[in-house]
Order: sequence, then C-alpha cells, then structure tokens
Amino acid sequence: MPIEELEQQMGAYGRSVEGQRGEQEGEGGAEPRRSARAVDGKELRGTLAQGELVHLVSMVEHARGATVGQCRVPQEAGELAAVPQLLSEESVQGQVITFDALYAHRSVAQRVIDLGGDYLVKIKGNQPHLLGALQGLFSTPPAPGEERWECTTYDKGHGRWERRQVMASEGLQGRLEWPGVGQALCRTCERVQLKSGTRSLKVRYAVTSLPHEQASVEELAALWRGHWSIENRSHYVRDETLAEDRGQIHKGHAPQALAALRNGLLTALREHGWKSIPDALRAHVAPTIAPLLLIGAPTRSQQIPSAQMQDSSTFPGL
Repeated sequence: MPIEELEQQMGAYGRSVEGQRGEQEGEGGAEPRRSARAVDGKELRGTLAQGELVHLVSMVEHARGATVGQCRVPQEAGELAAVPQLLSEESVQGQVITFDALYAHRSVAQRVIDLGGDYLVKIKGNQPHLLGALQGLFSTPPAPGEERWECTTYDKGHGRWERRQVMASEGLQGRLEWPGVGQALCRTCERVQLKSGTRSLKVRYAVTSLPHEQASVEELAALWRGHWSIENRSHYVRDETLAEDRGQIHKGHAPQALAALRNGLLTALREHGWKSIPDALRAHVAPTIAPLLLIGAPTRSQQIPSAQMQDSSTFPGL
C-alpha cells in the first residue's frame, strides 16, 4: 500500500469517528460546540540517528485528539510546503482551523476560506506589517463606533498560577491586506511560579475569519487555547507513551507509516472510552482478545479459540 494511501485511510478513519461521535451528541438535544482542528509539525528525532530526519505535519481535532490528516515535509523544504496537502475540502469544510505563527501566510488563510472553513492564526514577527497593525489597534483606545469584547480566565496547577485576558475587536475589518479578517485578538498572559514567586507577562496576537456575530470572545479564547491539543493529545503522547522519538527506524516510508498507525491507534483507544493511554496499553498488551476486539478483528465465536477467551469486562472501554 502506498504511504499516501495509508495516511489517507488513517485520516478518513479519524474523520469518521469524529462524525459518529458528533451525531451521537447531537441526538441529546444539546447545542454542538464549534468543531476545530489544529495544524502543526513534528520531527521524528530518532530517525536522525541513522538517516535523514523525518518531518511530518498533521491535523488534529481539538476536542478528542483524533488525527484527521498527516503528510511528510519534503526534504529541504519548510512546513508550509506540506500544508496544502492537509487542507482538503474533507478536512476543512465547516471547521475552524487553528495555526501557530509559522503558518501565518495569506495563501494558507485564503485556502481555508476557499474550502469553506474558518481560521484562527497567531501573528508574530514573521508578519511585521500585520503584527504592527494589531499592536497599534490594542495599544490605543477604541475608535468611535468600535466595540471591543474581553474575557478573563484563571488557572492554577503544575506549580503556577495563570491569568489570561483575551480582547477581541472588529476594528481591522477591511483595513488589512489579509484574507477575510473577521476579528483581531490580543491575549495577555500573566504567570506566577508559586514556589519562587517569579512573575512573567506575555502579550500575543492573532486574527480570525470569524466575526463577532459568529464567535464570541469566550469561544475564540477557547479555540486559541485549544490549539495546543495537537501537542498535548497527539505529539506528546506519541513521544512519551508510544516512544516515537526514541525509535530509530529510518528507511523508506517506515517512520512515516508507523506514525500514521500510531495516530490511528490513539483514535481507536479514545473512541473506546480510554482517557489514559498508558492504562489502555497495559490492558491490551497481555490478553490476546483485547487488541482484536479493539480493531474489530475476528469474533469470539468464529476464530478465537476457547482457551484464549477472556472476560472483556476486565478491560474498560471494550
């Protein structure tokens, strides 16, 4: 099977699982939350020990961490060169796609809009004109007729206290040479290390195609923070729990294929109700039947010898 086909199948699996879960939630009458997907790159560092470094870009659904797309970055090219492969109609239409500042490029924003999606992208120094416009907007009082919205959240954990204030404005609509700007965003994050008392203050900026009538400042703050689900629920788990960066398989498409299969494994485990991936792996590593049931392989009555039958109730989520 060509590697591109494997990645497409794993992405289609991630999208189908997400769709099934969304339909089930909708049946309860609750208003569905805005669906969002994050795009970011990841290096397979172990491949560098024996061969060339393999660099992948993937798209991960915020709420559940399901990978809905992955592709390889061409050698001697940046991640932007691989992004068009991820931004297909199937992966973008009806979604909010979130990007880090590396992907702050007009062509990327325009492609998302053309495919029927919305974007939220962080802005840093690689877009100096846009960054300057954002800094100028939020460093001055609102212009006549300009309305601003803000929300503040507080968090305490991991030995620190944090306050995040997000402000949103439509004051740059029609004033920028940037596709479809709906709102400009400014986030101020104050952090206190509880043990040392050290304080830090960071100000970040972003733009989104969503106008205020479609997304409140609270929703945008959640989307902005939710972007890191691609790191917390995919990249970090693949590295630390599935030991991806420690693997030195490097020939051909093997590293890329294994990464795609790891994505599919994480999606399958979470779809079966597992919140802790280490617990899920421990439950499936010894019994013969558990992994087969997970992927829908042979039924007990048809192909699994009675000597190997075990009570699946001992494996939560199956």
